[in-house]
Amino acid sequence: TSQGTGYGLYRSGALCRLSAGSMTAAMKSQRALARNAIKVNVVKISSSEEGRGCIYGIEFPCVYSGNVRTTLESAGIRLSHP
Repeated sequence: TSQGTGYGLYRSGALCRLSAGSMTAAMKSQRALARNAIKVNVVKISSSEEGRGCIYGIEFPCVYSGNVRTTLESAGIRLSHP
């Protein structure tokens, strides 16, 4: 089951997902996290999940959620709540 955890973070099993909006924003987030040795995958979030058009985000092991949040905030990247 999925559950919201704030900061646009959604948990699904052992993976968490942040909605970035555009593919460009998701790739920018991925690059910022890679510079800090945090591996994430860019994923397309189904429009049926969001009720909007094409939405992209990043998916990563939930154990890294604190590091992901800190790294993105330090890089000035704000991801919206889906």
